Amino acid sequence: MKIYDAYNLIGINSNQLRNYNRAIEYHNKALNYLKENNLKNKYHLDASSLNNIGYVYQNINKHKEAIKSFNLALADRNLYIDNPSLYAMLIDNLAYSQFKLEILARFKVVFTSR
Repeated sequence: MKIYDAYNLIGINSNQLRNYNRAIEYHNKALNYLKENNLKNKYHLDASSLNNIGYVYQNINKHKEAIKSFNLALADRNLYIDNPSLYAMLIDNLAYSQFKLEILARFKVVFTSR
């Protein structure tokens, strides 16, 4: 798990430093490490990594990609029971990206119709 944690922390720190490509790269490395080593657990680290990837996409206004990541994480039916705080965070992040897409769509209509 230390390798996963290291990848995850590099991803989080890269996002904070606005090095978004590197953040996505390391969050994907963390996710791939979990898959390659079959490390599924009750903490749903895969869903956490997908949330982190979606959050990076939010920061660069790629809300469609963010929504894909959040939906992938939410596909785990046990997430709500096993990790309700992560589930709530994913729902919140998903709603925010959906909201931003709707606002952007309305904004384009207002300025292209004039």
